[in-house]
Amino acid sequence: MAVEVNLIKKSDLARVREVEFTNMFGYSIKKLMEALGVTRKIAKQAGTVLKSYKATGTLESGEVPEGADTVVKQEIVKADDKEITFPSEVRADDNVRRKGEEIRSGDVCMTKGTLLHAPEINFLAALGIHKVTVFKKVKVGFFSTGDELQSIDQPLAPGKIYDSNRYCIGAMLREKGFDIIDYGVIKDNPETLKECLLRASQECDAVITSGGVSVGEADFTRKVVLEIGELISWHCLIKPGKPLAVGKIGKAYFFGLPGNPTAAQVTFYAIVSIALALLSGQKDPKLVYALAAAKGKFKKNVGYTDFQRGLLTMEDGRVTVTPAGSQKTGALKSMIKANCFIYLADNQAAPADGELIPVVPFWGAC
Repeated sequence: MAVEVNLIKKSDLARVREVEFTNMFGYSIKKLMEALGVTRKIAKQAGTVLKSYKATGTLESGEVPEGADTVVKQEIVKADDKEITFPSEVRADDNVRRKGEEIRSGDVCMTKGTLLHAPEINFLAALGIHKVTVFKKVKVGFFSTGDELQSIDQPLAPGKIYDSNRYCIGAMLREKGFDIIDYGVIKDNPETLKECLLRASQECDAVITSGGVSVGEADFTRKVVLEIGELISWHCLIKPGKPLAVGKIGKAYFFGLPGNPTAAQVTFYAIVSIALALLSGQKDPKLVYALAAAKGKFKKNVGYTDFQRGLLTMEDGRVTVTPAGSQKTGALKSMIKANCFIYLADNQAAPADGELIPVVPFWGAC
């Protein structure tokens, strides 16, 4: 009988399989185990019955049974009537929260003066704390001064300007969560101004005015405050931001902001918001600074601390900052375009291109 040369001998089958496994798995024992359905090695003799554990509670929570140290997510487990399998990447302590790993008995969970945002409230709720003692909200009264101010719902008359600062101050105070009283616009009359300041100082914890703290003939605010209270300071070397009056009338603190719109915003964020945070009981409030590489043309005079409006961007893996338009004290559009203040110290000249300079992101202001 003739021999059929194309038949594979039985002795060659082992070698063929070896070649197939080599091509498929590249000597990776992990891949081979997965192909064979072995997803985790267990050091037990063949035929050993494994001890089973049953967790109590829901899928989201529950105590780990004694002797177990790992929880495998149900969505990665394959189960049938006879067995369950899970991936070999499962490690000891997976999906287990151990008592005391974050908070131990006797630890201080939250200190006095902590501002309660969503994470803090979530933390307290997770501890089962449904009631805490807090400082009462600071009540702030505010008004604008000046005969030149006109309501924004009327056509602008010659020689008049819109009462924009009062709306801005109210918005900034609301953003910070203060209770507020808007006393409107007070004309340039010393007696009317005195009456409003006395009333506001009795009804509020702090009083903020806009305009009237300079040295003009119609700037009565500084004189009236000295008559009924005290002035701690009325001039600060920041730009934009002068003049700024700080004092006290009775029990209430007084802050006289500049009349220029951008100057009023800068002094509020840089100084007044921090003072109000302290009055609220907040512990160590401060502006949050970061460093960014200067880009573009800057103007800066030595002798004043500048809070310039800037635009933070990410370029080639680094954070850069450029001036956001006009830096004049009356320019408002640059505040809309900006997303940060550029902090340039009093003894610093205009930064060079690429120089690292401090910036205060608007979300980092107190």
